[in-house]
Order: sequence, then C-alpha cells, then structure tokens
Amino acid sequence: MSSVARFVTVPAAIIIAAILSVSSPALAQEAEPDLGAKLTLAVSAHKTTAALGDTVELTVTLGTTSDTAVDVVEAVFDSKSISLELAPEGLKDERGQARKFYYLRFHRGFFDQKRWATIKLEKGSPKTVKIPIVMTRVGKVDVSALFAGYPRGRGSEPKKSEAVTIDVTPREGKSDLCVRIETSHGTIVGKLNPEVAMGTVMNFTRLVSDGFYDGLGFHRIIGPTKMPPDGFMIQGGCPKGDGTGGPGYTIPAEFSKEKHVPGVFSMARTGRGPHTAGCQFFVCVGSPGHLDGQYTVFGATIEGLDVVKKIGDLPTGARDKPNEAVKIVKATLEYR
Repeated sequence: MSSVARFVTVPAAIIIAAILSVSSPALAQEAEPDLGAKLTLAVSAHKTTAALGDTVELTVTLGTTSDTAVDVVEAVFDSKSISLELAPEGLKDERGQARKFYYLRFHRGFFDQKRWATIKLEKGSPKTVKIPIVMTRVGKVDVSALFAGYPRGRGSEPKKSEAVTIDVTPREGKSDLCVRIETSHGTIVGKLNPEVAMGTVMNFTRLVSDGFYDGLGFHRIIGPTKMPPDGFMIQGGCPKGDGTGGPGYTIPAEFSKEKHVPGVFSMARTGRGPHTAGCQFFVCVGSPGHLDGQYTVFGATIEGLDVVKKIGDLPTGARDKPNEAVKIVKATLEYR
C-alpha cells in the first residue's frame, strides 16, 4: 500500500475537474459580477429503469445563461473527470440520517497542467460528457452532478444539478451482486456490499465489467508465516504488478463498522491518505483488526475461502511478492 496517487481534499474534490476563470483583463472588467451563479448543470440518464448489474449511461451538461462568455480552464472534461453524488433510497447513517455517497473519478492528467486546455463556455452552447455507471443495488437511486469550480457566485454553495432517479429491479429474481474471480490457484466468489460502500462497489464492478482485472494477479501476500498465527491478506488488482499502479484516478474512502475478518474484500490504498484507493484490493486471510475503520470493506468471500488461505500460504520473497505467480485469469459479475 505504497504512495503513488494523490487525492484532492474537499471541497476541491467535489468537482467536475473544471476551474472557471476569466483570462482576459478586459473581459474581467466587463464581466458580470456573478458569472458562477449563472452556470447551469444538469444530469440525465439514457434509461431510468434498469436491472441489477446493468450499465446506465449518464449525460452531464455544463452551460451558462450569462451573455458574457466564460473561459473554462479544464483538466479535460470527460468521463473520468465527473463528480457524481448518489443518494440511495432508504440508506441511513449511524445517526439515522440519509446517507450520501460520492463516486469520484479524476482524469489521469488532472495534476499535469500541461494537459489543461481552455474552452469557451457560451450561452446556448453547453458542454456535455457521458459517464457509465453500474447499478449495484436494488431500489431507487437519485443521481446528481456537483460543480465546485470558479467562478460559482459570491458565497454560493457548489453547483448541484437536479437529481435523476433510476429504479433498479432484481435481475431474474436475484438481488445480490457477486464477483467471481478465477485465479491460477482456484476460484474465489465474493458477495459485494453496496449497502456500506456503494461508491466503491460501483467502481469495482465497472472495472470488472470492463475486463480490467483479467490477466492481472495477486502481487503481495502476507500469510501465517510472516504474520502468525492466521496471516494478514492477499493483495491484487495492480496493473503494474508491484503495488504502484492504478486506474488513473482515485475514489473516496467509505468507512463503516464492518470488520476485517477472513474472506473480507477491502480496498488497498496507493497513497498515504484515506482517499487514495482506485483498483487494488485485498482479501483477508486473518483478522487484521487494526484496519477496521481505516480501509473500505466492500464485500466478503462466500465461496473459495480455502483458495484464499491456500494463496496466503504460498512462500514469498522481497516486498511480500509470491515466489510463484498468482494470476487473476478472469473476473466476472454474477447474481444470486
């Protein structure tokens, strides 16, 4: 869980990865005083009824009602630079209030200013971008887009679109979303838990659906030999195979009261902060209680715990890398 990725903290994290500014001095003098208040933001879905596991394509539109053109300095306005707020129906936090989940995706060039480009946002000519999300739980889910760039109006809150509601139904009568991971040492089936980590499960299922994990492996193993008596975990999903790789963005942590016990799926970090997970995950071999409330638990093994333990028993070398490669042959979603 070494450090390579960086995460922008709130409120900068709650962005569409676009920072609005007036670049011309002349334009700055003539500009309306509240250009930010005149920004428009909308989100729509290509369908509002979907089955569990379906992919719904969202369209996010950013525009302005101002008669004054606005220069938009952007970190590429695309499907990996959108911030979405998802509010699942009926979910409550520990205080009994409605829970909010943030599913953030950052463009890989966000911190590279050389990749920034300037576009002009004009009245009647909005910019649009599409982003696919996987439906991970049965029930109604409200989705809205957030914008916290500049200018957004003096003292105003981040721009938030009206929500679009997606009604998610069981798939062929099945309401549980699972992942089947076929490895070179056997098959592991995990039941995913969007009730405690919806954003994380959405990200993970998107990667699985895209075939991201196919051909990767478990690059770090800490079993009973190194951490007696039961061992620690097996970590995988790194595209570089050494723990330093990621999908090109990070997602926020979703801590809960779920415990790290044998078979639990949890997200590995690629940086020092809590919000630096992306694609790497680990499956517990033992019960590392020191991780509780510090890492995002998002599922649990329901088949193949013996495979998890068998991998955990493999001999390792430097940096806990297994002497014998452990491949993820294929990862697929299934329903139960």
